[in-house]
Formats: sequence, C-alpha cells, structure tokens
Amino acid sequence: MTLKRHFVTFFLAVAGLAAEAVAAAAEDSLALSFPVKCTVGETCWIVQYPDVDPAPGHARDFTCGNATYDGHKGTDIAIAGVREMRKGVPVVAAADGKVVGTRNGERDEYLKRVGKDAVRDKECGNGVRIDHGGGWYSQYCHMRQGSVGVATGQTVRRGDALGLVGLSGQADFVHLHIQVGRGDKVYDPFLGNAVANDCGGTLKPLWRDVPKAVLDYRPTAIYHAGFAGLQPKEDAVLDGLLDDEVLPVRSPALVLWAEVFHVKRGDRLALAILGPKGETIFSTDKVLPADKARMFLYGGKKASRGSWPAGVYAGEIVLTRDAGVGRAPERHTARHTVTLK
Repeated sequence: MTLKRHFVTFFLAVAGLAAEAVAAAAEDSLALSFPVKCTVGETCWIVQYPDVDPAPGHARDFTCGNATYDGHKGTDIAIAGVREMRKGVPVVAAADGKVVGTRNGERDEYLKRVGKDAVRDKECGNGVRIDHGGGWYSQYCHMRQGSVGVATGQTVRRGDALGLVGLSGQADFVHLHIQVGRGDKVYDPFLGNAVANDCGGTLKPLWRDVPKAVLDYRPTAIYHAGFAGLQPKEDAVLDGLLDDEVLPVRSPALVLWAEVFHVKRGDRLALAILGPKGETIFSTDKVLPADKARMFLYGGKKASRGSWPAGVYAGEIVLTRDAGVGRAPERHTARHTVTLK
C-alpha cells in the first residue's frame, strides 16, 4: 500500500496547521518509541517492513529480505486476530508532536471481503498523523473504528494514547501500520540514515529505548493458533470464532490450527497434539514447498469412540529453517492449550 496516498485528500483541509506545528530544530534524526502497547514476539509481531528498493516491480526490506512488498512505506505490527482487537490493544504516540489529522469512522473489515473500491482514498482507514517539527511526521493507520481519542490541533507527548489497533482501510490482517518521514522522504525506522544497500550491515535506527525484540529481525511468526472441535474454516478463524479455551468432550474431532507469517520453501513445519497425560495423540511433519507471506494450516484427528477423555490438551507448532552452513537452524515455536470437559 502506498501510505503517502492514504491521507492525501484527508489532510488537505489541515495542511495549514502544519506550519503551526510544534516548533523544533531541523535535525537529522527522530527518536521513536514503539507505538503499540504489546510484547513483541509474544502478543504482537513485526511482520512487514518498508520497501527500500526504489525500482518499480521490485521489493526488499532493509536486510535484503522479502518481508515487504513493492511500494510499502511503513512498518506493520500485527496482533493475534479479531478477538484481541476487540479486547483493545493501545496505539501510542511514538514521539512528541501536534496532531494534524485524524479519521475515526471507517469500519473494521478484511480487504478481501470489501474490495479495494470500498476503501479508495481511505486506504489508511482510521488513523492519526502527527507533526513532530523539523519536517518530521509519523502516521498511524488501520486503527479500530471509533477508537481514535485525539483531535486535530492537540499536542501529544511520547507514549500518549492515540487509539487502538484495528482492521480498517486496506488491511488484510489486524495490525498497526506506522509510517515515518521527513518532508517528501519516507524513512525506514530500522534503517534510519544508513545506506539501504547494506542489507542490514550498518544501521542507524530511529528507535530509542525499545526492547531488543523490536530490533531483532524475525518476521516469520506463528502468531495465531487454537483448537477446533471440527475441521476449521479459515473465515471462522479470521472472525475470531475458533479461539475457544474450552471444548466439549463430545466434539467430533480435535484439530489444531495456526496462522503463520512468512514461511519459506524448505521450512519444516511440525504439528502435534498431546493428551492430558502428555501422550501424543496426533502429529505431522512436512517440508513446505513454496514461499508464502501468510499461511493457514491445521491438523488433527476424529474422536475414536464418540468422545474424548476430559482434561487439558496441548498443541505444539514448530517451524524449523535451515540457516546455512555452520549456523544453528532457526526455530519458531508456539504452544496452545484447550480444556475438554
């Protein structure tokens, strides 16, 4: 998505306020705090980065990886689906500044259901734009409908609440998209003023005082998992309908499902379901045949006698990736439990 275009019509009416924005000396850098109240790698995941390749039709992130797409100008921070969105995950100001535009009335819905025409000129969905002075700005997109709690002209401090993570605008998953720039130049906050063709070798990140997990490049994530008592439908998972922590013992099947970001050809993906006594009641292990930006998968078995023993069942998902000669394999794991009673 081209984020500069997201607010192009929306912010024309407030363009004059930019000249009155918080005064600040023109500096070569902007210090940013993390804009979502979550734990990276546990309750949220950084899954897409700005595209630093200027050539049309080509895309690469700051490590020369593929956790981006052509023309992507921001950082995408995902949370684990609609149910977490409904609970409310706060979005906060990454730096001090003045609010120069907001939008708050767009519905939360998957792009594949509404189509691009429905969000034309509102691709950012609900959001906030902040002028930080010195030409710097930050823009927060896809926030939850009705959650934006700041107004144009309001001064905010680093860490002040702006709203909640959502699914509005041109969004295929629940996340916050943050774009940072100065004038007409968009900055990758992981790269800063470093040279883009270093492939992550030399970085001058704009992030300050953030957890190490923010700076670690791990876009592959098992970010959403659960159990179902029958063959799961992806739409039901997307709508948060299969996140139950308790299932009846007379469920016709016990199926472990998961959503994964950025799998690669050759990755080995293993699923296992363990019974109340730790016994393995189902397992599968396969090598993935192709790269995929996002993948939905599941596995399980039918009840053999019409019901299951009561107790706590555990699901384990392990993705293993060959990291190259002389390097330990890269591993991504997730564990989820369900109580049958």
